[in-house]
Amino acid sequence: MAGFYEPLVTNNEPLYYVHINLEAQNDFNPGYPLLKRAVYYCGRMISSQYGTVFVKSHYEKIQKIYSIWICTIPTKKWEYNISRYRLTEEHLMGHAQAERSHYDLVNIVLVCLGSKSYKQLKGILRLLNMLLLDNISSQEKQELLAKEFNVTMTPHLEKGVAAMCNLSEGIEKRGEKRGWDLGKQEDVLEMLKDGVPFEKIAQYTKLSLQVIADIAKQNKLI
Repeated sequence: MAGFYEPLVTNNEPLYYVHINLEAQNDFNPGYPLLKRAVYYCGRMISSQYGTVFVKSHYEKIQKIYSIWICTIPTKKWEYNISRYRLTEEHLMGHAQAERSHYDLVNIVLVCLGSKSYKQLKGILRLLNMLLLDNISSQEKQELLAKEFNVTMTPHLEKGVAAMCNLSEGIEKRGEKRGWDLGKQEDVLEMLKDGVPFEKIAQYTKLSLQVIADIAKQNKLI
């Protein structure tokens, strides 16, 4: 988890600060909904402002929260999907409007990547896929950043790209260790929900009984 403050600026004058929580998430089904975890993090980041950003009853000083989750190995349904969740105003009776800055304090952004090559993608998904998932060298990534995304490389940024390369290699190794891909995981889940015995699932998918049991446990099916 990475968190930091970022000032929003107009005409070189800061208007207000936002708190940004950035998460890289490899396990899309950790046994609970990721969105609930994100909501919890946002609540914690709001409450942690007491005593630093505001004291006593000065709630008007509460600063906005962004929780951004980059999911590298989502299910097929969620691949290459970007969704935002936030507080909105709904009029049940009447038309009086509150000032948006008084309630629009929590934003959750779910960015899901997937199994494609970055060459098949565009925009931010292409950039993130290339940095986090594609098995290409640090030098190649630096060249792509400069050529395609007009990013000026600095020594600090070069170290960051190298770290991303290590992360992508780790993701690939974890996938190999699991012994199954996303497509097979979804097949296993469907068969488990239909009550198909483990032995039959192993026969159909060529996965070990242990891997099937792990998938069942992760999804609370046993």
